[in-house]
Amino acid sequence: MEYVRRYSLENKISFDPFDLQADISQSTFYRHANKLIKKDADVRNFLRGGLDALGDMNISVKRDYLNENEEWQIDATKYDFMCLNEMGEPQRYEAIGMIDVASGKLVYELAESPNSYANVRLLKKAFLKMGRPGYIKGDNGKDYVSKHFQGVLARLGVSYIAAAPFKGYQKGVIERAHGVMQNFFENLPGFIGHNAGERIKKENEALEKSKRLSGVKTNITNLLTKAEMQATIDRYCERKSKFSKDVDSGWFDERVFGKSYGRVLNAGGININNMIYQSLELYKNLKIGDSVEVIEDIDDISKMYVYAKGEFVCVVEDDERQNISAEKLKKAKKEYHKENIAPVKNYIKSLRDEKDAYYKKIAKQNLDEKMK
Repeated sequence: MEYVRRYSLENKISFDPFDLQADISQSTFYRHANKLIKKDADVRNFLRGGLDALGDMNISVKRDYLNENEEWQIDATKYDFMCLNEMGEPQRYEAIGMIDVASGKLVYELAESPNSYANVRLLKKAFLKMGRPGYIKGDNGKDYVSKHFQGVLARLGVSYIAAAPFKGYQKGVIERAHGVMQNFFENLPGFIGHNAGERIKKENEALEKSKRLSGVKTNITNLLTKAEMQATIDRYCERKSKFSKDVDSGWFDERVFGKSYGRVLNAGGININNMIYQSLELYKNLKIGDSVEVIEDIDDISKMYVYAKGEFVCVVEDDERQNISAEKLKKAKKEYHKENIAPVKNYIKSLRDEKDAYYKKIAKQNLDEKMK
């Protein structure tokens, strides 16, 4: 119809949608249209994806021009396995990966959920195994553009390039690595399938219907622990990457991987999250009232690293809290909220609901009386 309309417009004749006439037959039109679609990529892209597809050129070239450790890519994926957590319960983890585009060397870290601490631990592992990258490419996820993750990169002098939204091909190397890694481990216990259909099939294979338990995360047995699965993934990466034992780590600084806090030095020390950190070294190098930057130790919250004007000053400690990781502290806060705060909130909500139900009942009775 559109062809006929345009034909009528160009030839200055009336257009009647109920009496379509043109200079060619319908079959001739389709034949020529198919030739055009095959020949013209813009027409083909428009018909497949509309206007958005016209700007999506997706140009790709052979990437031999990249040198090793010039571009790394980072991304997270839901891991298609159930593992046993620290409590011995089945849990599905996120697999966060980092790959060097030129060499294909890669590392992975399992985490309960994508977060800046998990990303930083992966970053630390990658630095020690692969060296130092020119830049890292990832997406615009909040964990990658967070102050914590970006602060660590800035302190180490590594740039971050965010891929455009919905342009997965811009970090396609790490996304393909996810698929290869997931497929490689399909025979391990705990594999739950790559999609919902495979998940149902795996669960059905695990146990006969009469013995299945309702409400459990999985009926699959003989699960590996998280530590065992992480060791298996590390072994996979070692064999695939053939890491060098002579990686330059002279530039590497263990003290820069934690979150950063700006504070003012006072006589009592430095207060971070209601914890007091103190050291006599502070007052040998600084004056009370001086501004400092404090960076946490992600493996031991009893320690903080103090910097002034970009220069390291000293380590400050809280002796009451030693050898507790930042993640464990975060988890303890969540558990406290779940056990103590959430029940109170739920109780308050139940009282509010009860009150609202009472007044709603009274209002309905009043309305019924009025309608009599």
